[in-house]
Amino acid sequence: MMNDRIMNGIDCIDDSLIEEAMNYRRTRKPIYIAAGAAAAVMLIGTGFLLGTNYMQQYIASYSPPTADGDTAQPDESYSGGDTKYGDDGKIILSDADVSFTGTVITADEIKAFIEREKVNIASFIRLETPGAGDINISLVGYSHLQTDDNTVSLDFVTLPVFTDSKIIGEVTLFRYDGEIHCTPSAGGTGWAMKTKMFSENPDKKIAFVYCGQYMELMIAPDNTIYNMWDGETPLDDVSDRYAKYATEYNTFSFSKMIADKNYVTVPAGTQNITLR
Repeated sequence: MMNDRIMNGIDCIDDSLIEEAMNYRRTRKPIYIAAGAAAAVMLIGTGFLLGTNYMQQYIASYSPPTADGDTAQPDESYSGGDTKYGDDGKIILSDADVSFTGTVITADEIKAFIEREKVNIASFIRLETPGAGDINISLVGYSHLQTDDNTVSLDFVTLPVFTDSKIIGEVTLFRYDGEIHCTPSAGGTGWAMKTKMFSENPDKKIAFVYCGQYMELMIAPDNTIYNMWDGETPLDDVSDRYAKYATEYNTFSFSKMIADKNYVTVPAGTQNITLR
């Protein structure tokens, strides 16, 4: 059963990581929406453990059931996600050149999917964001570069969700078995940091990376690192880190998306979500 797989995965996570994440206090509660489906709940309540990067690894190994009860073959396009530590206890960063895996989710595919599922996505965001007004879903986004092997998985793209000028969530689209699916995330206080980051870098493209399985870091063109907690990061000692990690696919400008009106709006009061 899928829930058994999740719990088994959680059991393998080091207790120190769980304690650190609990202190971090950011909530991420994704659901899983299949292409063309109303909505199917998956992984609600597992919180921070199932962020975008963890979902990439889970999706790469998960085989959904077929009509006859068998399972489909897993998608092996995602290769990153193994956290490697040196003798000093620090995360090891790859020296490899940046490379790309998977197939880009095109602008047309993004627009078609979001137009079809926008009410369900917005309804979930509202559940985790009391008092939210109009829900805006970006039609452009970013993939993440994984620093353990310096790859960018193009089968995943994350789209910011915002109300007014405040980031309140995100929805990650991914390609699986030839179809597009998604996992929206919302809730918690971490989104304020991303709002602040974009406001401090107008008209700039921010680079998004993952160090290990759970550490999401953002890099501004002036090499400023943004993270969800205070303290050192594995990238502190990397010189010219923006130049090293920024690519066409893992960078995003919030202000340009707004200026281009490259988003769709679900008006306040619109709600129609089926949870099962």
